[in-house]
Amino acid sequence: MNIPRISHIVVSGLLAVSLLVPLTAAAATNWSLPIALGSGGSKPAVAVDANGQQHFVWWEPSSKKIQYALCTGADGSNCTNASDLPSKGASYYPNIAIDPQGRPNVVFETKYGGSYQVFWMRKESDGWSTPVKISNKPYSELPDIASGTDGVIHVIYQSKRDGTGYVYYTKNKGGMWSKAKALTQVKSEKPLSTFGEVAEEGVNNLEAKQLSNGFFPHIAVDSENHVHAVWNAPSPYGIKYRYQMGNKKWSKTITVANGQKEQAADIAVTPDGAVGIVWGRYNDFNAAFAKYRNGKRDNYVSDIDGGLAQSLWPRIAADCAGTFHFVFQAKPTPDYSWNVYYRSYNPATNSLGNRMVITQLGAQEQTPAIAMGSVAAIVWANTSYATTYASVASTSCP
Repeated sequence: MNIPRISHIVVSGLLAVSLLVPLTAAAATNWSLPIALGSGGSKPAVAVDANGQQHFVWWEPSSKKIQYALCTGADGSNCTNASDLPSKGASYYPNIAIDPQGRPNVVFETKYGGSYQVFWMRKESDGWSTPVKISNKPYSELPDIASGTDGVIHVIYQSKRDGTGYVYYTKNKGGMWSKAKALTQVKSEKPLSTFGEVAEEGVNNLEAKQLSNGFFPHIAVDSENHVHAVWNAPSPYGIKYRYQMGNKKWSKTITVANGQKEQAADIAVTPDGAVGIVWGRYNDFNAAFAKYRNGKRDNYVSDIDGGLAQSLWPRIAADCAGTFHFVFQAKPTPDYSWNVYYRSYNPATNSLGNRMVITQLGAQEQTPAIAMGSVAAIVWANTSYATTYASVASTSCP
């Protein structure tokens, strides 16, 4: 499938300018026109390295392969063609992090041994390493990954067994992966989904639907190399948060929210230790945000989309100045297509920036992800055209 690098569809609400102004909470933001990275596009992820290069991963539903593309231009230009990453079977739900040596580290789930397992690989100077299975629990799925400045790689994922759901954490200090630690285990009121099977069904617009009863765990590492983890409980739902304290012991589980069928949370930490958590509220189709410091909540916003009809799948990143940045899919009216929106939040003033539409193509633009560095990068799936798109903007970070 030959996909143009730059979309030529007219983009409503996106400034088609070549000069990108700095992305800050106080300034207007110009994002590049959508860049077509490759075919497929389900559940993409992005990371930005210290040189401002943007690393993208997603799964291609036809081949059931994890795909990767690299863009080296600060305006989203100079992108490689999408390439298949090595795997040991049908693979889904990738995430990516950059280690201190600048190497992309990717985790994903693979149908393996009659179940689903989590695998990890890294891009070395001579190419991608052979995938390593880092889980040993049945139906291990939906992994996320983060890297500390000390070089430790952290991974979180979910699992299920006999009606009980688990969230597991493991790390790699440069050798073997540690024994998985259960951060939670809980019985569910409803059958727990197998997300690899959901992916294999190829359901149209699955990104826009409530995928039943998942944990969707996500992880972040702060400037002192302490780990922060967030997930949603199974039915009757609710957002849960744990973090490593000064002695590296894990805190007790903190309930961030419940009562609105909260699901699909994400987390980021600013350089000074403010923790931002976003999630979707499926009762009213809003995206919400809470800010924590040392385990104490000090702000909450119930609707970060600013009055749109429906909002789902929010993601969050933090920049070098301590500003949080949100992306989410939303509809201005219930019968409209899904668009991708962006908004910032300044913890110093507890104020939201202006809402911006990143793409509005009259198609289903869904499940975005965001990463921050010397450039900001957003990636999303266009399920109408079975394509992965990205957009970038400059920032004030070095």
